[in-house]
Amino acid sequence: MKKVLAVLLVLALANVVILGVYVGRLRSRLGAEEAKAAAEMSKAAKDVAAAKAAEDKALDEKEALSASIEELEAEVERQKASAEAAWESRQELFDELAALEGKLNEELAKLGKKDEEEDKDGADIEGKPFMEVMKAMFTQDFMKTALQMQVPMQLKMEYGKFLDEYVQDPAQRAEAEAIISELLQNQMASLIDAFAAYPDMSKLKSLDANQEATKEMLKAALSTVLDGAQMAAFEERGRGGRGGMEEFGAGIQAQMSGMELNDEEMAAFKRIVREESQDSMDWPPTDADKLDELATMTVGDFINRQLEQAERTAARLAEVLPPEEVEKYRAFAKQQMEMFKMQLRMFTGR
Repeated sequence: MKKVLAVLLVLALANVVILGVYVGRLRSRLGAEEAKAAAEMSKAAKDVAAAKAAEDKALDEKEALSASIEELEAEVERQKASAEAAWESRQELFDELAALEGKLNEELAKLGKKDEEEDKDGADIEGKPFMEVMKAMFTQDFMKTALQMQVPMQLKMEYGKFLDEYVQDPAQRAEAEAIISELLQNQMASLIDAFAAYPDMSKLKSLDANQEATKEMLKAALSTVLDGAQMAAFEERGRGGRGGMEEFGAGIQAQMSGMELNDEEMAAFKRIVREESQDSMDWPPTDADKLDELATMTVGDFINRQLEQAERTAARLAEVLPPEEVEKYRAFAKQQMEMFKMQLRMFTGR
């Protein structure tokens, strides 16, 4: 019996040991599982926090982007309004110039008709030396006044677009316009003074150089009232050279001649007129050789040269424009030369 109890006791103890080992292993396994679960929960928490942070950042970026889009849309609307205002101003200028030209042509036609009636047997203006007639015209008090009256119009034509786009502050614009107007007045005075000195050609031949020096003075004066970005825009505008004015003048010609052109045709018209004008004998010439050539011409020679240039232009226009529009240009060019002769007769007493 004692042996049986001893065996049972040994078995019980063995079971306790085995159970203890099993429980230990189970606890160890449970601890590992708990640690793993805790790690996974920690990682999940970090992922949630990162996702929340990313979401918050995305929302901030979205709000910033929305604000930026709204600002850009507002700027687009401002630019659109500015462009529309500039176009309306440009169209008003076209209409104003057309009206002035029409009125001038009417008055000159009356004067020309009267002159022809009073001087049928006199020498025609076309036979007179061109430079002498130009001197007589530029030294007339009426011409001096007329040139000074052109300053506001020239200011608008040459610098209006720049001022509209870059100088919106009224006080700043007034200062800039005063500086530019003084430059234009000085240029007009220099032109009159140079013609008054003829047949001494030195002032006429140095006119371009003097005007370049005056433009440098203009930039220095403007730099005192405009900021760096405005001056940079002004400098960039100046690199366009004479072409901008020629293109503007071409637009005036098209309107006043009654030409009806679409956008593509108008672009071609302006380009051709600008290119052909580079070799014309229009005043003022850009070099001494042209001045010397002008000094050998009669008024008739000069007019014929202009008509030949107009015909070359018409020949090129015929390649891109309808025939009826080219004829309008031809007729307008001839009319302008007739008006020019009438002007010379009026200013020189012929």
